[in-house]
Amino acid sequence: MKRGTLKRAGADYKKRFVLRKVKKRWVVTGLIFATIVPGLSFAEKNVAADDSLVTSNFPILYDNALTTPQTGKPALGIVPFAAVTTPTIDNVTDTIQVGEIHSATYDNSNYQSAFTVSSTGTADLAHNQTINGTNYTILTPTQNDINKKTGAVAFNQQIDMTKDWTFNFTLDLVRLNSGGLASGYGVGDFIGLVLSPTAPTQLATAGGTKQFGGGLGLNGLPNSLNWGIDFYNNSSSQDSNSGNYTPVGFGDSSLGVNPGALYKMGNQVMGWRSTGANGLLNTANSTTDQQQAISTLNGVTTSSGKDANKWGGSGGAPDLTAPVEVNYVYNDDNTGTITVKVTTSSLQIFTRTINLTNTSMSVGVMAGYNLAYTQMGTHITNFTLELGTGTTIVNYLDQNDKQLRPATKFVANTTDTIGITGGSANAGTDTYAFTAPSFQGYSLVPSGTTDITVGSDTINNGTTVPGNTLNIQHQGDYQSAPLTAVSKTPGVPVPISIDGADMTNSGATNQPITFKTTDKDLPAPGYTYTVTGPDNQSYDTLANALAANPNYNDDANGYGVTKDATAQPFVVSYTADNVAINYGIVTTAGNVDTTHASELKSSDSLTPSQPTIGQAVTSSLVTDVTTTPDAETPKLQASSVIPDGYHLTGKVYWSKDGSATTTPLPTGALSANDVSSESKGKDKATLLFEIAKDYAKTPITLTQTGLTGEREL
Repeated sequence: MKRGTLKRAGADYKKRFVLRKVKKRWVVTGLIFATIVPGLSFAEKNVAADDSLVTSNFPILYDNALTTPQTGKPALGIVPFAAVTTPTIDNVTDTIQVGEIHSATYDNSNYQSAFTVSSTGTADLAHNQTINGTNYTILTPTQNDINKKTGAVAFNQQIDMTKDWTFNFTLDLVRLNSGGLASGYGVGDFIGLVLSPTAPTQLATAGGTKQFGGGLGLNGLPNSLNWGIDFYNNSSSQDSNSGNYTPVGFGDSSLGVNPGALYKMGNQVMGWRSTGANGLLNTANSTTDQQQAISTLNGVTTSSGKDANKWGGSGGAPDLTAPVEVNYVYNDDNTGTITVKVTTSSLQIFTRTINLTNTSMSVGVMAGYNLAYTQMGTHITNFTLELGTGTTIVNYLDQNDKQLRPATKFVANTTDTIGITGGSANAGTDTYAFTAPSFQGYSLVPSGTTDITVGSDTINNGTTVPGNTLNIQHQGDYQSAPLTAVSKTPGVPVPISIDGADMTNSGATNQPITFKTTDKDLPAPGYTYTVTGPDNQSYDTLANALAANPNYNDDANGYGVTKDATAQPFVVSYTADNVAINYGIVTTAGNVDTTHASELKSSDSLTPSQPTIGQAVTSSLVTDVTTTPDAETPKLQASSVIPDGYHLTGKVYWSKDGSATTTPLPTGALSANDVSSESKGKDKATLLFEIAKDYAKTPITLTQTGLTGEREL
């Protein structure tokens, strides 16, 4: 939809609008008259016609499946988008809110601007024309071409079949059938009212060649209905070529008598005809289709005919005109009754009640011929109606098709095209392009919302079912939730490696946060860990942190952006176990004594003073004992650590559990294998200083002959 906005500060501009057709577009134009009133704005719109035909989801009409049209919406006036605040689509319940009109009345002066003409043939096709001040639509022109053709004129939108409407038009002819010596011309083939789910722009084209002649213009249009005059009987009793028609003889009844030689004037059949789901004419039933043979129309008989094949009235007007009055009444029980009044030799009334399974149809006048030909047309004198409407359910979806809010619905005219500004590919040319509501942390997906053409609602077991769905697609914005690990013990590295994908983990707004890493992967011997969540709270496990912070947040980062304004970090904090160093002595025989551990500890200085897993430990006492054991022995004997008769050997051992099972001193960082666990977060090990007995002082006696006395050395 093209919206041009007229704004004038400090003045109110009155604008008179004229409806003009430029190629396939209806354009609202006008002259502007100003009076001084503070800023009032209007928006006007151009609407493109759409000549496509689609298959609907409507199940049946007259117990058959339906086809729904897509056609252009006529510009019925201005839409005051600036004067009235345009609501977001979730606040729209009816397009009346944005200036759309659901009802209309037309007469002969203006119907041509609101009705669309369609035609099939080789040349000289259906068209509008003004004769003697009256607006006509010539459906089968014969001025320049007499080859087979079909023409139709129909209101260019479907109309609401759940509302009453009236339609007054004329059957404009040269004559009725006449034959024998009176005329060498048959009229051929049909003219009358048509109701169809086919698009108004395609009533004379959708069925192609099937519509010509005995196809009554209706053959080839699925699930359609007409009322009118069939000028030629194609059944086997009248037409030797009946077997070549599809269906055979076009299903004509035996009422029609074709004109012949001499004075066989013939007649024509007036009544209803319909098609099935396959588009082919249903066999006529003279009773249920209320068919009757006529030889008079509006007081003019077959014998009054003339032999011309084009209108010969004053100024080229029709020779024979018969007014037709159509009234439709909705019965409030999902049925509608059509009443047609026309005068033959007297007033004739035709009625038909239809079971509705959709709420909108195309309505117009159709005519066509094949071999026998005359000019046929109509002029519409009144059309009062409610435009066809359909209900659209609007879903507001994220990237996983999950509803972001409850669905809403609104009513619009059938054949309106609806899109979302910034979200639909054709929003610029849609009849209405609405703004989508915003959702924190979500972005509208460009071209992610498919424009729809509004179709009519269905009626299922007495319940009206919305016929349209508009899914507005949003994408959750990029959100970051990295998982990292740190060590809280100075100088001690993190004991594990976090999966690289988890360290850059990201997702979309409100989606569950997941990691490849689990609590099974996090424990490290000799360490305890906690997890700090995005809420800055500490948790014993990653699972608990995720349970408290299960989803990505809703930062508004924008569509396609891969940076997060506020990340949601999960941090695994490791604390190395403290290692308590105990002391003792061990004899060369493997006897351990730790009763004097405190004295040994007081003689020592550890670096670091509080050893932990992951750190290398040095001991000043170990250094002194291993380098100068003889110097350290007296010191420890003085504190009663070493008993008399023993001395330090200079060897020091490491015992993880304080037993005689010893290993060499660790030369690197302590690990869980070097210690025994005392409690959570606390480990222990023992330094054992080896002692040995002193050497024995054995007396030696020397004897020297010749000497008196003895001397002990």
